[in-house]
Amino acid sequence: MILTVFLSNNEQILTEVPVTPETTCRDVVEFCKEPGEGSCHLAEVWRGNERPIPFDHMMYEHLQKWGPRREEVKFFLRHEDSPTENSEQGGRQTQEQRTQRNVTNVPGEKRTENGVLLPGV
Repeated sequence: MILTVFLSNNEQILTEVPVTPETTCRDVVEFCKEPGEGSCHLAEVWRGNERPIPFDHMMYEHLQKWGPRREEVKFFLRHEDSPTENSEQGGRQTQEQRTQRNVTNVPGEKRTENGVLLPGV
């Protein structure tokens, strides 16, 4: 599978990354960034909502979960530390903020948290 990653906001500069079942988000970031470049993270954008992807996330499985909506999702290399990685390393973020970040609400579909259906929603 090939993942298109935009290297800038204007979507004119991109790279195509081969993704296998063993490919992590960290692998994708390392493939995309320039040698010697500082902190970067991968972000996915769907319908105007941006979400950083954790470095240990398995990308092949992640792409498969999008199913037919996969074509609607765009991936960007962000040239800054990941807000997700920062918060896990002692950043100040409340449990409520972490929960909100991990909840996905797709119109017309059941609400999930970290890929698991939330009961009674």
